[in-house]
Amino acid sequence: MERFRHLLISASRKELPRSKEDATEMDWDGDNSLRGCLADSPLLVGKRRRSNSGLPEKCCKEVALDHSLRTDDDASDEPLKEFSLFPHLPIELRVYPLRWMSASELQKAALVCKDWNWSVQTSPSLWKGQFHQIQAFNAPPVRVCHGALVHKNTLIVYGGHVPSEHGDFITNVRNDLWEYDIPTHEWKKICNFEPLTETMPVLWNDKMYVFGGFINSWRTATILEYDCATKKYSKVSADESLAPPKGRSAYSAVVYKNVMYIYGGWDGHESMSDLHGFNLETRTWIKVSDIPPDQTCAPHVRSHSSWVYNGAMYVWGGFGQGTHPTDVFKYDFESQEDDKWTKLETKGTPPCGRSRMRTLVYGNRVFILGGWDRKQLLGDLWELNLDTLVWKELSHTGLPKGIAQYSMGIYKDVMMVFGGCADGESTNSLYGFKVF
Repeated sequence: MERFRHLLISASRKELPRSKEDATEMDWDGDNSLRGCLADSPLLVGKRRRSNSGLPEKCCKEVALDHSLRTDDDASDEPLKEFSLFPHLPIELRVYPLRWMSASELQKAALVCKDWNWSVQTSPSLWKGQFHQIQAFNAPPVRVCHGALVHKNTLIVYGGHVPSEHGDFITNVRNDLWEYDIPTHEWKKICNFEPLTETMPVLWNDKMYVFGGFINSWRTATILEYDCATKKYSKVSADESLAPPKGRSAYSAVVYKNVMYIYGGWDGHESMSDLHGFNLETRTWIKVSDIPPDQTCAPHVRSHSSWVYNGAMYVWGGFGQGTHPTDVFKYDFESQEDDKWTKLETKGTPPCGRSRMRTLVYGNRVFILGGWDRKQLLGDLWELNLDTLVWKELSHTGLPKGIAQYSMGIYKDVMMVFGGCADGESTNSLYGFKVF
């Protein structure tokens, strides 16, 4: 198998049209990218731009992203070389040896022939369970506890902070808003916003809304709006005929229909279990329930996560009242009962209790990555089937041993993980994980 790997790489080198100058710039040993003239190879799928000099405008750091994040919708009509290794074998057998290759070797394999180009990009057996670090240009400074979401082809990152030297205190709260253009792999700073951290942005009608957060030793209850089309932001003037919730950070936020729901969080003194709704059309706070929070099963938590599925909000994880709850709680928006909260009975072994993680819904599954259990950073990946309520731990590679306080979003079928605290250090790394 080792001989086969070397043979494949050698073949890929011979098939690439390149000059002597290009060859001197090649870096075949990098873990995350190819360099030099590979970006201009006719075997690559996708758009390529050229500078006035006729040379590729960008180096092949794009290649890793092109292959690991490519979906069927990105198929190109560009011609590929009509070359195939072992043409007498079925494609299943020709692709099978690629399972033993590293990410960088897979990217090189895609350049060898038409069959492998397509198979490397689409075969679940090759990409399943692998996080790939995306090499991008002009990345934002490191940060943790920032807010982020995906809007169309753009990852938007806002705020966050850099922890103190020992990680005990919030310092250097960020006020910058960045956009990452996924097709071109470029970061761009858009503007300076309000300095905020420990927020959870939501998306509604092509606008990003941010409630509350921590700033300069106090917690706010204001709402900020960012128009993804005009690139402008403003404070929302809310009708306060119904009093707004107490200022807080480390809450969770979701949107159902035209209402943004804020749940739990930290007010500087205690973890909370209250649920509030803000109508994004009428710009008014609405009363969610007549039942006091303490009379429901809703947990008192902060740094937890919530999501929406089939007309209900689900809550998992976090820390409060001296413990990390591992139960899944459901709030049914459409229920006619006075108490719409339910503690669900799940199957299988659940993840250990934790906080400072994120969740992501894809189809009927929710994914949970890493976090912190107040002793160590965690790096495990879990999924919960929301129809059967069965927990399953997923094996994976490519991430630091432990990661928390990051942001996570979904682009087509790719989970995107940015920043956070990885192995004890604040980072600005961006990872992609193909969800099957």
